[in-house]
Amino acid sequence: MRPVHFNYDPDLNCLFASTNRGTILRLDLDLNVVASSDPVYGLYSLYVSKVDSQYIYAREITGKLVRWHKRGLKLDRLVNLTAWSDPRQANVPNVSHGLFLLGDFVYVSLPDGPVGKFRRTDLAFEKLSSYLPNSLIESVAPDVIGHGHFAVDFGGYLYRGRLDGDLKTVARVAHGACHQIIFDEKFRRYWVTDDFHCGLALIQPDSPSNPRRLYLTRDDVDG
Repeated sequence: MRPVHFNYDPDLNCLFASTNRGTILRLDLDLNVVASSDPVYGLYSLYVSKVDSQYIYAREITGKLVRWHKRGLKLDRLVNLTAWSDPRQANVPNVSHGLFLLGDFVYVSLPDGPVGKFRRTDLAFEKLSSYLPNSLIESVAPDVIGHGHFAVDFGGYLYRGRLDGDLKTVARVAHGACHQIIFDEKFRRYWVTDDFHCGLALIQPDSPSNPRRLYLTRDDVDG
């Protein structure tokens, strides 16, 4: 078993990790495992997870949205995302990091590209949006100027707009996957992971098409 994504939870002052075996681990701050969810048949790698005040959410590699109770790690709900995928396309497992908690909703990248919008209360389906016909949204951050969102994708493109509205291409910041975009409150800029350039792209909100690059490694950067 291998942890693949970590979240710090300030409520419980601990870490939660999703694993390549479809389980959730609770760890103390010394990285000791103190609890684990039970295995669920048909769940494989959980490449991205998110935590709110009650639950842990994860996107599973074959196309499932899964939720556990944060206290006790009991499975709460499992949604098969392929129900909203194009039936003419094969369900190819992918390692998209596309899972976002925004307001009262959960947004998740479906296996074939569109973004599904689900109510956070009960994970009931609300809406399907197809922004990018040939890619997957990987990460989203608030647009501090336009009061919408910035988003990055598998193809290295940066978008601006709203997840529940429309996204417009701003620039291509990499020639490979950008798995994360995070807003830096201190310096008022965005950090974008850049697999192709093996580092980070630093983006100013008012001039997003001119990133500054930091080279960190000879391997990819997942964030």
